[in-house]
Amino acid sequence: MGCQMNALDSELALGSLMQRGYQLTGDLLNADLVVINTCSVRQHAEDKVYSRLGQLKGGKQKRRDNQIVAVIGCMAERDG
Repeated sequence: MGCQMNALDSELALGSLMQRGYQLTGDLLNADLVVINTCSVRQHAEDKVYSRLGQLKGGKQKRRDNQIVAVIGCMAERDG
C-alpha cells in the first residue's frame, strides 16, 4: 500500500516466500500468511494500512486462528 517504489520490495518478498513453499492467493481470510507492504509518505496510505489491520483483527468475517499477519516496509521500519 502506498508508493510505487515498494513494488520491487513486494516482488522480492513474494519470490522469497514462494521459494519457501507459499502460494499466492486472493483469499485473505483463509491465507496462512498475510503480508502488508507499507509506505509512510502519505497519510492516506497509512490510514489504509491501519484500516486493513483493523479488518483483519476484528472484522465481521472470521479469519484463520493461526494466521500470521506481517507488516513490512516504511511504516514497519519507522514504528517497529
